[in-house]
Amino acid sequence: MVGGGGREHALALPLARSRRVDALFAAPGNPGIAKLGISVPQCPR
Repeated sequence: MVGGGGREHALALPLARSRRVDALFAAPGNPGIAKLGISVPQCPR
């Protein structure tokens, strides 16, 4: 998932609970999404 706002968190919650999803990655994510999956930090330019 790309993003780190409230909308992305709202989408991440049911995805993380789904039996069909093995892993959830978010870039850049946020602390709430990090509790549900893995936040991938942005690469420095």
